[in-house]
Amino acid sequence: MMACHICCSSTAWSATAPVKLFVVSVHPCRRLPEVSSALYKRPTCPGVQCALVTPANVFTATTVAVVPVYACLLGLVGHQTARKIATDRTIPAMLAALYAVCLASWWSQPDCGRAVWQVLCGGACWPNAAEVGNLFQSEAVTVLAWLHLLCLDLWQARMVALDSWRQQVFAAHSIILCFMCGPVGLLSHMLTKLLVRNWRRRKAASQVDLGSSAGAAA
Repeated sequence: MMACHICCSSTAWSATAPVKLFVVSVHPCRRLPEVSSALYKRPTCPGVQCALVTPANVFTATTVAVVPVYACLLGLVGHQTARKIATDRTIPAMLAALYAVCLASWWSQPDCGRAVWQVLCGGACWPNAAEVGNLFQSEAVTVLAWLHLLCLDLWQARMVALDSWRQQVFAAHSIILCFMCGPVGLLSHMLTKLLVRNWRRRKAASQVDLGSSAGAAA
């Protein structure tokens, strides 16, 4: 870039009228240092992705987070604070929100969203087990599936605990099964309620029989 000095000077006066003349002279000077055009480029941000929201961190954090909730559901049933924590919807809602954030953040990865879409909609009319199994070679897909199971299993365990407190049914074994095998824990609780209901019915019937026998003897 060539910089120039512009100088203005006045000339002499004329005889009839004081006319002021201006002479403009242009003098070249030294070349100024060029400024890189990169300074004027607007910074681009193709995608904002938090460094903490990685599959490994999400897997560890969510697994550690649900353990105290299951402990409250299991061992501290009679404690009011533990029962309040266990029955609160905040933790399941936070897990669901985290699942949505991770799904939106990782879906653009080639081994996540594109691979899932290719298996479900891009190949045969119906996906097979081998193709779905290949999806779990991706760390993002594996953690998403793990978080999916954590959310559903925790919600089932919460519903089992609430129902057991209302029905006065022992449910520790069912809650433990819900931790890793949610449907099995739910089935266990249903069978437990059925057995307890039949036992209470027989007990009530036997008490009625004893009462009637005692009345007849009197």
